[in-house]
Amino acid sequence: MLCPSCGKENREGERSCCYCLTALVDVESLFLAVKEGRVLSEKQRTEEPKDGFSVLGGAQPEEIDEPEMMLLSDEDLILLAPDRDFSYLISLCTRLQETQEDSQIREILKEISAEALHASRGLGRIIPMNWGAKPIALVVEGLDDEQRWKELIDVLKVPIFMAKYLASGKKIEIACYANSRTELQILALQYQQIFSKRAYVVSKHQLQDEPPAVTCLGCKGQRFRIVDEPLWLKNNKEIQEEEISFVPTLAVIGTIEKFSLRTVSKVEVRSFGRRKKETYQQRNNAERVGVIDLHSPHMVLRIIEGVSDFSTLPGYEKGASRKSFQNLCSLLPVWLSNLHVVPQKPMRVKGDRVDQTDAWPEWERYSYCARMLFFSQKKSSSS
Repeated sequence: MLCPSCGKENREGERSCCYCLTALVDVESLFLAVKEGRVLSEKQRTEEPKDGFSVLGGAQPEEIDEPEMMLLSDEDLILLAPDRDFSYLISLCTRLQETQEDSQIREILKEISAEALHASRGLGRIIPMNWGAKPIALVVEGLDDEQRWKELIDVLKVPIFMAKYLASGKKIEIACYANSRTELQILALQYQQIFSKRAYVVSKHQLQDEPPAVTCLGCKGQRFRIVDEPLWLKNNKEIQEEEISFVPTLAVIGTIEKFSLRTVSKVEVRSFGRRKKETYQQRNNAERVGVIDLHSPHMVLRIIEGVSDFSTLPGYEKGASRKSFQNLCSLLPVWLSNLHVVPQKPMRVKGDRVDQTDAWPEWERYSYCARMLFFSQKKSSSS
C-alpha cells in the first residue's frame, strides 16, 4: 500500500506509514463507498495509534481540555447519502395531471419551476475546486500580529513563509493538510486556545455538500435578481431569472486572474534544409475580475465584475467597472447590516498548465473554506 504523503510502499494491513507515520487510507474502497453512497465499514476507517501518543507527539485528545465546538464527529468519514425530499414536487406534478383549466395549469407550472430551482440547489456543487493530495484540511484565521510568526511555527509546524503570511493580517487560509482528522483537531484546539482565533477542520466532501453559488444579475428595489447558471464560466441567455429577498451575514471579496490563449507556431530548421513546424497553445493577456460572494446559511450569491449589473448596486460610476467594484466593496457594511467582511484576496493561476486559464477553482476552495470557518463558529455559539 502506497503512502499518500511520502509515496513509499508499505505492507498490506498497516494502519500507518512505517517511514513518516501518516495514517494510511484505502483509496479504492473510499472511492467505491462514495460512488455507491454506502456507509464505510469499521475496517475501512482510519484507525488511530493505541500507544497513548498521537502522530504529532504528546497526549491523546481526551487528555486536553477541549471546547465542544472543536470536537467533530466522523460524519464526513461515514459518507452517508444526502436526504432528498421531492414529495412536494411530485404532488405538484400529480395536481398538474389532474387539472383541466388553463389558468390553474399556468400557476402550477410556475410553482413547479420555482420548486425545481430550490431542489436543484440542494444537490451539491458542480463547479470544480482545487484541493491538496490529502483529504482533510485545517482552516485558520490570521493573527493580524506580525510579531507572533515564530509561535505559529511552533504550534502548526508550518514553513516560515506560511507563518509570516498568517501573522500579517486577518486572512483565512488552509494552514495544512493531513490524512488524519484527529491530528488536525489537536492543532485546531491548540491554535484556538493559544491565539483565540477561529480554526476549523474540514474535508473536501463537506465543501462539496454546501449549496452552489448562484449568479447575481443585479438588484430590483430591495430584491436580488439571480440565475442558477454559473455565468462567470459560460454565457447562457436562455436561463430564467428569479427575484429573491436575501439577507447575507458573510461577504468574501477577491479578484480572479484570467488568461486568454493564443496559438504559437515554431519552425525548426534541421539538416539538409528540412523544416519542422510545431504549433502549441500559450497563455496571453492576463486580466483580473472582481468577485464578491455573499453567504447566508442556506445560499451563496455571487456578484461578478462584467456579469452583474453594477448600475443597480451601491457605488456605481458610469464607464468605470473596476471603480464601481471597489466602491461596492467599501460600502458593503453600510449597504448590508450585520455583515462580516473577509479582507480582499487576489487569486492567481498556479503553475504553467495551459488547460487551466483562470483561478476560479482556487476561489471556490477559498470562499467555501471561509464559509465553513465562519458558520461553524456561529452554530457552536448558538447551541
